[in-house]
Amino acid sequence: MLARLLGAALLALAFIMLPAIAFAADTSVAIPIGDWTAEIVAAAPAIIVALIAWALRKLPANISGVLQTMRADQLLEKAVAYGLNAVAGAEKGKTLDVNLGNQVLATAASYAIQHGAPAVIDWLGGSAAISEKIIARLNLGADAQVVGGSTGATIVPAPVTAPAAGGVYLAAPAGAA
Repeated sequence: MLARLLGAALLALAFIMLPAIAFAADTSVAIPIGDWTAEIVAAAPAIIVALIAWALRKLPANISGVLQTMRADQLLEKAVAYGLNAVAGAEKGKTLDVNLGNQVLATAASYAIQHGAPAVIDWLGGSAAISEKIIARLNLGADAQVVGGSTGATIVPAPVTAPAAGGVYLAAPAGAA
């Protein structure tokens, strides 16, 4: 490429000097502009790749964290969608009761662990943390409560509180309409 550039510079110099040294009226010089243009067009993909590689080196060092977050979020979204589609009776956008919620949770967590890249699973904190992050994306009913933590989370019915003075319940008993 440098040789061609040097050749072009020499050719330009020849054009400048041509009137001074031209003795015959028939002297002509062929300039392969079409060939040069074709070579530049053929080299364009390599030039673009080189520019992208240069730009990626200039990005901040924490960009890998952003990319990892995007990969993790995508994995969790797919896991929840899979869990909702794989469990009978569960529908996207509808409230899940305790039994359906646990089935969807187990199915989604299993999907995420089986199909997620090990680096993403480790970055999310392992299977227990994945379960907690999936619960955060589920639409659980008002009677559902999440228990557990570092050993794994489970969805259970909310406890019924004792009646207050005058026999009025602070929370409706399970199964009451």
